[in-house]
Amino acid sequence: MANHQKVKDFYLWDYEGTLFPMETCRLLIENNSESISKYISKIANPKEKDFSFLSQETVYASKTQHHLRRTMKLNPVAEYYLYDMAYKNRKIFRYTENYIKVEMDNIEIKENCIAKIRIAEIEKGMLIGEKEKD
Repeated sequence: MANHQKVKDFYLWDYEGTLFPMETCRLLIENNSESISKYISKIANPKEKDFSFLSQETVYASKTQHHLRRTMKLNPVAEYYLYDMAYKNRKIFRYTENYIKVEMDNIEIKENCIAKIRIAEIEKGMLIGEKEKD
């Protein structure tokens, strides 16, 4: 497993950007990331038959023109596991120039790979808003 503190920092940084940010997940991961990481290690161990992931809940996101998008909301352990996998395998993701156009009062906002910058900050041990130390 990856360093639970760095995975926790990555999760908390990305929290507001998730489709269904759930305060329960944030609180559990923020305060118990080490315990969750140990639990996931037990799930991965074939000798530990009493540990497993739970089934997930179906949830719906409201889209434009009253359409509903059906998806699954993960529990804190499953959600942490996905962030752990993404963080642990971050070197295999290709970084490209991605532009997202958001229309707000006729203004287009351009966003250029913020996740890449944040992962680099986490690797250097920096918190959001800190400047790099010499």
